[in-house]
Amino acid sequence: MEKLYMVVIRWSAQRPELLDSLFSPAGDWFRYNPYTWFVWTESGARDLVEIVRPKLWSTDSVVVARVDPYEIVGSAPAQMWDWLKPKIEGNAMARGFRQPA
Repeated sequence: MEKLYMVVIRWSAQRPELLDSLFSPAGDWFRYNPYTWFVWTESGARDLVEIVRPKLWSTDSVVVARVDPYEIVGSAPAQMWDWLKPKIEGNAMARGFRQPA
């Protein structure tokens, strides 16, 4: 079963483009900003850490947290909602998902 994770990187030197292609084999992803990715995947949190670890410097850090996609609220670029919506449409009405205005 696919799950949604948020991957947050604390960079010594910002290099987000190095990680973009690494997430593709794990699943579908969306880079929210240079520090944060959302990854829709069947992989686990530890798997995602291991995917990015080789590209991080010893002074960088990573946190991977599972996110309930039905509990995401806020204001974000339309691309974010466009990326997320199809992933949860099947159960959206039952779970009460609403895209913020």
